[in-house]
Amino acid sequence: VWAMYCLALFYMALKDELAPLRPVGKFMVVKAVVFFTWWQSVVLAVLVRYEWIHRNGAFSVEDVVNGTQNFLICLEMLAAAMAHRYTFPVKDFRQLFSDPNSTNSTVKSIFDAVNVTDVFVRDVWEAGSTLKSSYRKDEFGSTSIEKRMADIEMSP
Repeated sequence: VWAMYCLALFYMALKDELAPLRPVGKFMVVKAVVFFTWWQSVVLAVLVRYEWIHRNGAFSVEDVVNGTQNFLICLEMLAAAMAHRYTFPVKDFRQLFSDPNSTNSTVKSIFDAVNVTDVFVRDVWEAGSTLKSSYRKDEFGSTSIEKRMADIEMSP
């Protein structure tokens, strides 16, 4: 509840700036998938509780419920796919990633998305410099890492 309240406050504060992105529909479509999946599992559990769903031949009640839920999720994903197609139109992404000077901007965008060198180099550099500074020896010849390990071993 708190997260939804904070999200609503965030939206109200930035409503005008977010208007071109149409965030309400996108949020509702994504939340609907979670909402309907959860509620259908609750309904199926109630149906099992009142024995409306029962053993069917070689299939146990659990098998019938799992099969029913999986089938309903498939139908739900069909509806969600249609809603996503409407809510997340392709033209928004074409405009976002279009480069009039290049015919293969989509390929460049994909390679840029999976390129981890910037993250890897930055994180390794930061982690290395952090470890290097924390590995300095004090006047007794022990490192701060050794002290931390000793503190961990001494704690109850």
